[in-house]
Amino acid sequence: MHLRFSIIFYNKKNHKLLVFRDLFGIKSMYFSQENKKITISDQIKPLVSNNHKSLNKTYIKDYLSFQISDQNISSETFFENIHRVLPGHILTGENGEIKQIPNEFLGDFKPNEFNFQEILSEKLKSIRNKFGQVGSYLSGGLDSGLISILLNQNSEKYPTFYFKTDAEITEDEEIAEKISEINNFPIHKISPPEIEIETLKNWASKSMQPELMLFPAEIFACINKTGNQKILLSGHGGDTIAGDGLEYLDILFENGEYKNLKNSLFLYYSQKNKAWKKIGYNDPFRDFITDYFLKKSFILYRKKRLIVSFKAIIKLFFAFNLNIFDLFQRIKLRNIVRKLKTIKHKHKEEIDFAGLFFKNGTAHQNRQFNSNFIGLGIHALETFGLVDEITNTQTLYPLIDQRLLEISLFQSPLEKFAHGRGRGSIRIALEKIAPDFLTNRTGKGDFDLLIENIFKKLWDKYGKTLPEDHQVWQFADKNIYNKAIENDSDPIFTEKINKNDLWYLQRTMYLAIWLEVMESYSS
Repeated sequence: MHLRFSIIFYNKKNHKLLVFRDLFGIKSMYFSQENKKITISDQIKPLVSNNHKSLNKTYIKDYLSFQISDQNISSETFFENIHRVLPGHILTGENGEIKQIPNEFLGDFKPNEFNFQEILSEKLKSIRNKFGQVGSYLSGGLDSGLISILLNQNSEKYPTFYFKTDAEITEDEEIAEKISEINNFPIHKISPPEIEIETLKNWASKSMQPELMLFPAEIFACINKTGNQKILLSGHGGDTIAGDGLEYLDILFENGEYKNLKNSLFLYYSQKNKAWKKIGYNDPFRDFITDYFLKKSFILYRKKRLIVSFKAIIKLFFAFNLNIFDLFQRIKLRNIVRKLKTIKHKHKEEIDFAGLFFKNGTAHQNRQFNSNFIGLGIHALETFGLVDEITNTQTLYPLIDQRLLEISLFQSPLEKFAHGRGRGSIRIALEKIAPDFLTNRTGKGDFDLLIENIFKKLWDKYGKTLPEDHQVWQFADKNIYNKAIENDSDPIFTEKINKNDLWYLQRTMYLAIWLEVMESYSS
């Protein structure tokens, strides 16, 4: 059951309803209920009737506090009486009573002899044979690179599409060009159009969800003007399917192997920050290990393992050549306060998908399994589904596959860690077919930068002019907004601002636009 699907069965005779959603939630499905009448749709808009316009204010606050991104997806939406069918679940309805239960047939995970590259190659071959005209996104990252290379391993070549983020050629753009040149397939570079506020409002009225505006449909609509490919392949989900391998660090920590932990942390750190060379002798690396240490100690503290936490503090300080002043110097009080607020405002409906579908997994396997169901990942899939309908295309996700996840779950933590680079399964597949500059890549492509550039332009046109009496301030923190206003004269203020604050500003702006649309829709 590695395919995308939403299936609805309705028995007119006994009025019994069954709705199935695929394990990863690739195909969206929503429902509402009024006076024992159940309405089902793959979009939210048809469900937003006069009686279903009440906003879910708790959910909106969760949206702004990152709860619906960092935690597993819930059935809630931005409307009180509209819910999503959960990934991997069955919605049952009988005599006006509805409930969701996990689909037990989707939960068979065990060690296997499958080969990651062979499964992916066979899947791409099947897609080529079925659809003919196929294209793929190529961001310069691992996941899209692997798909594009495997897609083009036969004599017929299929086009790729790269979204330009800047007038200058970026490192990711150079990588994408090299991949296409070495493998002899065409690459189309697409510069996204100017996004106007009215366009966004139109998009908001179709999606009915503010987080979906993070991926404006007009960007993807450009592909239709470039070629006639109606089937597009995306590398979305590859990072969570393959895993970051950070459980290897956790195992070293839990076993008290602090010397190995120190070296492994530096491997991981140096892959993310190529400029830092010396271990333990520069402030950025000390900041990094102190932050890692604080997170681990906090987890132990929450589990009420106070003595273990205290012993870990002592051992880690000796192993990393730290002293008590390092701790106090490097603690960022603002981040701790935000973390405590997040804990206090914990979402009431977080779901442990690993507990439902992978009951015999270890704690580390469960963490990787659940990473495939975080809110941002599922919302992106729901977004792209709506984009497909608007742009008359169909996006497929070859890496989101139960068999590929199964391979990665039972891969050794050290192999998955891949010398600090993560995504071991994908790197092993790339080693056989791709140059080292791609196999050793640690970035995730330029798409986040693309979204950031769009935000920067919209911020100048709309975001920084939000009036004092705007309804968005019922939910948003005006202090973060005002601080950004003070610094936005800097041409690179989006690079200087704290990333969490930047995301907060984006969400506040899109929420404001969405609330205006909802207000006009209600009237």
